[in-house]
Amino acid sequence: MDLLNSRYLDSSLSNAETRVLYELHERKCCTQSQIVSGLHLDKSYASRILHRFGKEGLFVAEPSETDRRVQLLRLTEKGRKTAEALIELTNRRIREQIQGLTNTQQIRLQQAMTDIMQILGKEK
Repeated sequence: MDLLNSRYLDSSLSNAETRVLYELHERKCCTQSQIVSGLHLDKSYASRILHRFGKEGLFVAEPSETDRRVQLLRLTEKGRKTAEALIELTNRRIREQIQGLTNTQQIRLQQAMTDIMQILGKEK
């Protein structure tokens, strides 16, 4: 998965930036605090990433109707397309990596991943 490379799958984004973009994509609407806590990022690091994304037009921030101090973050069309392209690239890379596996190996791999997620408390 090239996790140790500084750029995610030869894109212009780092792994952390990709995680933030994916989180914005999946949540549809969220706050910076939700991203920080959900991804366990440093506040200032997340702020720098979001600042860059804002300059690139990947998301918009709007004041919450219930608390005007809180900014709600939403991907723009450009941000959504960027996220979806990275998701497709990731899916294609995974398909390439597992295409040579037998059905039995794929089932074992899936079970191992499920076990990892359960052990880490991500899935019940």
